[in-house]
Amino acid sequence: MKSELHAEILRRLTVDYDFKKQSDQYLQQGICPSCNKRELYTHKNNPWLLRCGRLNKCGNELHIKEIYHDLFESWSERFPSREDAKTGLITNQNAAADAYLSHGRGLKLSLIKGWYQQGSYYCGEKQIGTATVKFTLSNGATWERFIDKPERFGSMKARFSGSYKGYWWQTPDFDIAKVVETNELWLVEGIFYALSLLQVGITAVSVMSCNNFPIESLKTFREQLNQATPPILVFAFDTGKAGESHTLKFIEQAKKLGWQATAAQPPTGKLKLDWNDLLQRERLTPDHIEHYRYLGKLLIAPSAKIKGILMYQQSNQHEFPFEFQLSMYWFKFHADKYDKNTDKGQDDLTALNEAASIQLLCMCYPHALYYQESPASDESWYYLALRRFMWI
Repeated sequence: MKSELHAEILRRLTVDYDFKKQSDQYLQQGICPSCNKRELYTHKNNPWLLRCGRLNKCGNELHIKEIYHDLFESWSERFPSREDAKTGLITNQNAAADAYLSHGRGLKLSLIKGWYQQGSYYCGEKQIGTATVKFTLSNGATWERFIDKPERFGSMKARFSGSYKGYWWQTPDFDIAKVVETNELWLVEGIFYALSLLQVGITAVSVMSCNNFPIESLKTFREQLNQATPPILVFAFDTGKAGESHTLKFIEQAKKLGWQATAAQPPTGKLKLDWNDLLQRERLTPDHIEHYRYLGKLLIAPSAKIKGILMYQQSNQHEFPFEFQLSMYWFKFHADKYDKNTDKGQDDLTALNEAASIQLLCMCYPHALYYQESPASDESWYYLALRRFMWI
């Protein structure tokens, strides 16, 4: 973290969260804005995340960008390029882009050096401009992200030059041998998502948008594989209707073209987190990745029973309700039947399948909204949303 940015963040944190204890490594005993207890802490040298120590009762987590938006808006003003006094040359033409990727996206620049360049964009209609971070696709098209107060441009926070339809973005040093060795290639939506996964050793490409099936890049990739065994394609789009529906659709398309394909999913929760958010929250560890693979398996489960078995294997709960294609089911594991089948010599998977049963409870999926009560009249009300439509 740049020294001036670090100093300003520490100054604000000390005032805003009243940390009572400081060491060389941590700020501790700050007031958590969620539970109002003195359990908030953060790393002093790299205060990117603030966490509440009451993991079971609160577990609140804040990223510094969510708290101090103004420090992460005008990158070219805060980190301008410098002119060498002797030569008159610009010493770092990518200063703002470097800062944005490092501080705004949490990426290690040493791992992505030379993969991007700093550009600029000017909107004649609004008469405003911005520095950009620009990437080039294999077909020559470019994509650039606005990095100076992008909200000024409305919904347009990035732009393309040329068409990306049918293509993906891949790193300039894309290594076929590594993909073959790991036997998988992750396909994500945004370039920053791909870069985030690459930071933890996962080879990923960006399809730029969840509705862009990269058929041209897949053709080129298959040719480059030559006689090597094709890797498994892992579609890892965002959560939500658009990303999930296209995940299912693209997996089927890929299989028709002869590819093996599966899915991975970011977790759902109060905040919608993408792969870059998860990187910045230190949630791309091997254990986390394994969980996201599990979430992907749930998404693409071909039947309610298979989904229920997957959930049982993960939780070891013998009975529970669950959702499948917006209908509610009840899963039950019959331990006595499983024991009898294994005693007869059945393999574990077959025994598990026969010992599991599901029951359709209702052809909709109720989602609890809120609860109200009236002590005076001794009445209470539960409000739920019922989703009945099915999308695939």
